[in-house]
Amino acid sequence: MIRRHSVLVSLIPLWFFARFHKQFVLSRQLQPTEVFLGVPYAGAPKARLRFMPPVTSPHWKGVRLSDHLVLFVHRSLPDISNETEALKKDAARRYQYLRRLLPYLSNQSEDCLYLNIYAPQSGK
Repeated sequence: MIRRHSVLVSLIPLWFFARFHKQFVLSRQLQPTEVFLGVPYAGAPKARLRFMPPVTSPHWKGVRLSDHLVLFVHRSLPDISNETEALKKDAARRYQYLRRLLPYLSNQSEDCLYLNIYAPQSGK
């Protein structure tokens, strides 16, 4: 059994705009949403399972709290240790973005087969 996120996430007042006949037309609001974060759908592709088809996810007993995002596997990031060389390849804004992002990417894993599920609020 998976327990939903303890806090109901409401995407209101997130608005979408659509351009129509040279005017911006406001579309409807999104409805309240239940969120299930980090739900495993397959076993971790580690060691001998790397580059193999996914295997069944390990089972758990009781209720599994699904209230946090799991880490993701990132592709190789550019070398930004030398700012002058990095700026020759990328725009300054992207360089600054990567500098802010890199500390959060240091603890990554190939255990990435998880789902983040967003569903309409039940009972409404």
